[in-house]
Amino acid sequence: MTSPHLTDIHLQVLTYLSLLGETTLDELSYVSELPESDCEAELMDMAVVGTAKWGNGPDAWVVTDAGRAEHATKVHDEMSRLGVEDDVRRAYGVLASATEDRDAVPEAAAQLASRMRRFAGYTHRLAAAAAGQGPESWERVVGQLHTDLAITLGESSPGPRSLQC
Repeated sequence: MTSPHLTDIHLQVLTYLSLLGETTLDELSYVSELPESDCEAELMDMAVVGTAKWGNGPDAWVVTDAGRAEHATKVHDEMSRLGVEDDVRRAYGVLASATEDRDAVPEAAAQLASRMRRFAGYTHRLAAAAAGQGPESWERVVGQLHTDLAITLGESSPGPRSLQC
């Protein structure tokens, strides 16, 4: 039996593809913590319905406008269905004060991940970035988490964050 709090694979892949805007299969697997085979299967299904497409260079998957719209709707619906709006707002507030309490950011991400699987990818990415390891900067990961929380709350529907690794 699947736990009711776990995000489905489709939403998890759609979330990270939406936040990245354009990505390789390898990067998508890393940020989502899903096996490449699961990511690839989901991307192929998304391409069929027009929420993702292959393009913009070698090995690059791109989210479409339809994919961004679906993402914004589904993440807000997931939050409402699970009754975790207060948790998401609390995490959003932690990010707003992250310069004061940087250690609170991974804790907030872990708390959300315990209720919404799609946030689990942030925990290992934040740890790697804080230690100066991995392919991403702290600012990039926090920026994507901030955008993810804002979209989940229905506060914005921005395109991908253009923060550098």
